[in-house]
Amino acid sequence: SLADPMEDPRRKALSECLQQLPPEVVEMVELVKIDGMSGNDAAVVFSVALGTVHSRVNRALEKLKACIEGKLQ
Repeated sequence: SLADPMEDPRRKALSECLQQLPPEVVEMVELVKIDGMSGNDAAVVFSVALGTVHSRVNRALEKLKACIEGKLQ
C-alpha cells in the first residue's frame, strides 16, 4: 500500500505554506515555474507588466522557502 503523500512533512509544509499566498500568485508561480510559461505570456494572462510577474514569483518563492524551513525545524 502507498503511504499518504500528505504524511511527508515536506509536502505538508508546502501545502500549508501555499495556502498563505494569494491564489493568483500561486497560479502565477505554477504557470511560470512548473508549467514553464514565459514571463511575457504570464504578464499577458494576468494583465500585468513583465517586471511584476518576476517580482511576484520571486517574492512568493522566498516566502515559501522561509515558511517551509520554519515548519521543518
